[in-house]
Amino acid sequence: MSEHSEPHESLHLTVVQESAKNYHSFLHKRNDLTEKRSIISKLRRILTEEDPAEQSPRPADTAGFN
Repeated sequence: MSEHSEPHESLHLTVVQESAKNYHSFLHKRNDLTEKRSIISKLRRILTEEDPAEQSPRPADTAGFN
């Protein structure tokens, strides 16, 4: 009976180890993806903001022209 249980235990151990590696890899990929999305979001906000030179003039800037 021990002859049959050893391969099964070995297979079970291998499956558990590989599952742990895959889960660890999944977590790191997920964290990297979240970080990349955050960076892309920040870049989009920066790129879509108006240039300060192109913003509407302030009241003090137009005071002499009224």
